[in-house]
Amino acid sequence: MDTVLILYAGLTGNTQDVATRLSGELGRLFPKNKFELQNIRDADFKKLPNQKLVFLGASSWSDPINPDAEEFIAKLSKEKLNLSPVTFALFGLGDSQFQNFCAILPLLKSALEHCHAKLYKNQFAIDGYPEQKHIDGLTTWATEVLKNTR
Repeated sequence: MDTVLILYAGLTGNTQDVATRLSGELGRLFPKNKFELQNIRDADFKKLPNQKLVFLGASSWSDPINPDAEEFIAKLSKEKLNLSPVTFALFGLGDSQFQNFCAILPLLKSALEHCHAKLYKNQFAIDGYPEQKHIDGLTTWATEVLKNTR
């Protein structure tokens, strides 16, 4: 059984809700896998290099500021981790009415690249308040990630 980590960094509770729903959907679709849901504040940097796949979701709205995600980025830099064995699949929540739609994602991508992490080729962005259609799209994307990173 493979364990897949789902990290989330939110501002209002929406990202946690989306990550929780994603974990449930993937658990139903891939019962042989274990999906571990974790707030990014609680990320264990000693165990992170041992993961095969990490889904990382973060929200940003009118600017790229997301304190939990920014703290994670700072810790990545400080720890100087080698994440080369780990594939990260990034998803974001934002609102395209603002100039910096999902602006936290490029910051996370850059920080992970500096740690030599592998990044899944596509990111997934939810525009606006997350509805079931967004969860369905996210689940389809995450299913492709799982199938392509085995």
